[in-house]
Amino acid sequence: MRAGVYGIPVPDGTEVVAPDVAIVPMNGYDDRGYRLGYGGGFFDRTLAALGRRVVAIGVSYEMLRLTTIYPQPHDLPMDFVVTEYGIHSGGGNELALLAPGDARQRFEELLASRGLPRASFASRGYSSPACYAAEFPEYFGETPKPKDDG
Repeated sequence: MRAGVYGIPVPDGTEVVAPDVAIVPMNGYDDRGYRLGYGGGFFDRTLAALGRRVVAIGVSYEMLRLTTIYPQPHDLPMDFVVTEYGIHSGGGNELALLAPGDARQRFEELLASRGLPRASFASRGYSSPACYAAEFPEYFGETPKPKDDG
């Protein structure tokens, strides 16, 4: 690990991995899945800069739903909005509550239409600079090392 922006540790010397799915927090959202963020535009710029459109899953509370956020031309709608009520399809269309099986089918259709996943799910790369999963023994299913009784 090495110090990254603001001193946050990031992996050093590992391959850069582009995400296929983004789970995006929302301060609010509208009836078509457009999000109201935190004001910095970081998620919007990241989603737009990835080259290939990832599956964007917005996470919020039902009480934060608005009729419209008046999206700007650069705003991207969330493909799904997840609240305590369930999973809603979005993508710029009127939000609709989905049954779990329908949500999975829609997710698989979006992956296929966007040429995702980019790589095998067996990849050991990280898509987040704050991912410390490899530091937890057996996280990736590897065989535990024998304990030294010495």
